[in-house]
Amino acid sequence: MRAFLDWPDCRNVRDLGTIKGIRPGALIRSDNLDKLTDVGIAAVHAANVSRIIDLRTIGELENYPNPFADHPSYLHRTLIPALRPNDDPPVPLLRDYIDLLRLENGRFVVAALQAIVDAPPGAVLVHCHAGKDRTGLIVGLALAVAGIDGEAIAADYALTAERLDLTPEHSAPEVIAAALADLGQVEAYLTAGGMTAGQLEALKDRLT
Repeated sequence: MRAFLDWPDCRNVRDLGTIKGIRPGALIRSDNLDKLTDVGIAAVHAANVSRIIDLRTIGELENYPNPFADHPSYLHRTLIPALRPNDDPPVPLLRDYIDLLRLENGRFVVAALQAIVDAPPGAVLVHCHAGKDRTGLIVGLALAVAGIDGEAIAADYALTAERLDLTPEHSAPEVIAAALADLGQVEAYLTAGGMTAGQLEALKDRLT
C-alpha cells in the first residue's frame, strides 16, 4: 500500500494505515487544504473523511481559508494562539517542539486528540500548514498512544521531509523522537493535560 494519497493540489497527504498496527482509513495527515482543486475536494469525500482537524492559527485561517470551513466535519483546534513574528530570532526545531508540548500548552494538545476520539465513524484528517510540525506532533502522540514505537513514528515523520525536500536542519526524524521522549510517559502527560483514561483507550481502539 502506498503511503501518499493523490489529492490535487495537496503535496503531503498520507494514510497512517501504512504503519504496521494502524488501521487503514482511520487517520490521515496532510498539509494545508486551501489549494485543493475540485478533484482534490472530491478525493477528500471519497476517502470517507468524517472529521477535519485544522491545527493552524487564526491568522493562517484568514490568509489561507479552509474549503471545508463550513462543512459539519470541520473543527479548528489550534496548538498555538499565534505564530511568532517574522523578526523573532529562530529557535532550534527541537526547542520549538518542546515549547509546543510544554504542560501549560497541554490543553490545546489534548483538545486536538480528543477531537480524534469523538469524531463520527470514518477517517480523521489532521493538518496544519505544511503538515510537518504541528501535525507531526499530534500524529506522533496519537501513534504513541496506539502503541507504535518511536522508530516507526520517526520514520513516518521522515516521509514529510522527503516529500517536501527539506534540509536535515528542518526535518531530522530524531527530533520528533526526542520531543516525545522529553515528555516521559506520553499517557501521563496527556492525563495531566486533561485527557481521561477512557479517552486514551478510545483513541487506541479507533486507530488500531
